[in-house]
Amino acid sequence: MSVSISVFYVIPFFALILSIALFPLFSRTNHFWEKYYWIVVLVCSVALLIPFAVQYSPLLMVFSLIEVLLDEYVPFVLMVGSLYIVSGGIVLEGKLPGTPLTNTLLFLIGIPLASIFGTTGASMVLIRPLLHSISHRVHDTHTVIFFIFIICNMAGGLTPIGNPPVFVGFLAGVDFFWPLINVILPTVLSCGYLLMVYYAIDLYYFRQEPKHTPHLHTIPEEREVNFLEHNISTQDPESDINTDQIFLSQNSLSDVLIVVKEKVNTQSVKPDSVSFSEKELHVENQEARWAAAEVAVKKGFRIRGWRNVALVVLIAVTIIIAGLMQKTYPDAHFLIIRGPASQNDFNIHYASLSQSLLLLGFAALSVYITPERIWIENNFTFHPLVEVAILFIGIFVTLKPILMMFDERECGALGGVITVVTQPWHYFWVSGVMSGFLDNAPAYLLFFNVAGGNAEMLMG
Repeated sequence: MSVSISVFYVIPFFALILSIALFPLFSRTNHFWEKYYWIVVLVCSVALLIPFAVQYSPLLMVFSLIEVLLDEYVPFVLMVGSLYIVSGGIVLEGKLPGTPLTNTLLFLIGIPLASIFGTTGASMVLIRPLLHSISHRVHDTHTVIFFIFIICNMAGGLTPIGNPPVFVGFLAGVDFFWPLINVILPTVLSCGYLLMVYYAIDLYYFRQEPKHTPHLHTIPEEREVNFLEHNISTQDPESDINTDQIFLSQNSLSDVLIVVKEKVNTQSVKPDSVSFSEKELHVENQEARWAAAEVAVKKGFRIRGWRNVALVVLIAVTIIIAGLMQKTYPDAHFLIIRGPASQNDFNIHYASLSQSLLLLGFAALSVYITPERIWIENNFTFHPLVEVAILFIGIFVTLKPILMMFDERECGALGGVITVVTQPWHYFWVSGVMSGFLDNAPAYLLFFNVAGGNAEMLMG
């Protein structure tokens, strides 16, 4: 390249990354970040773009901005956004027992699911039944931590759909199935080790749980407690509830469960038709949770939102076909903008454009066909997607000059990094440390370019 990028252009990128990492951690800055994070993104982006345009040329700045937005940012956000929206229309309904075995099996199911739905989609689908299944447990924090380790991160590394950084590699020319073929063994081993560690820890804590009393096992299978409406019903109108306790919950099992010591006829009982004295109402928090969990488990387990499951499959097929089309017909593209000076012209492949339009269409279709009650049950909102879209536009824009420095190889401002990071274990540790505070998608893109940025060469 004839244009040598100054090392000072790394400052906006690291300023943004440190803001994302630190502002939410402190009480004094957390509220500011929630309201004005978009201002931080804007300031860091403008702090890069204006000096860049002045020092080099406005044309080069505009060209680089269009290139990074259309070639990397838009496909990335559309992939993440479409999977997020479609997965938000899928509900796993019911309750698992919450034992170490069932929790581990749920993780095991989530590992391949994360490579199909994406880590974001799999997390949205599985986190609700997981939290529901462990809601009666005293020790549950470790389960959520391992869920983040396994489902939210490691499990999605087998396909570009699974994890955003792998999709970034796909956009850079890595074959769709290359991660599946070459990374499956490390993924299986890593997830397997974590599953064994989790099972051992959960088994230890499970044995520390307060034992629930024998009479809590006597609730018949055909009897149902309606938690949402506080009504009591049974399929047998002639029978009475002859257990000493009926367990009711206002909204979720995290609320205090009311234990009613009363024999009532279960044919048609309304909450306002039965009066209780203070002695007849008392809270037995943990025992009530265990009993309510047993009732909920007997109600079964089912999936709602099958049309959205079909849309996830269509998203996967679309990305695969688009990748194959770009490999098979590399010249099927059209010009967007001519490159200034030594820059190549920027073109977009017809398959890439079709992929973006189809993903946008699938997301819109999901919004149209998904009943509102499913979104309510999933606590679905567009706010996380909007925040991700705003943060990543800043990340991709401020990362661009760093990638241009790496394009200069050893002669560039960051040539020392290329000289030092040469061995596979170098990449393992340095990229791992970087992704600890830098999001893994830009970290992938960063070290992909440190390694040369040539997908064909890197795939071997």
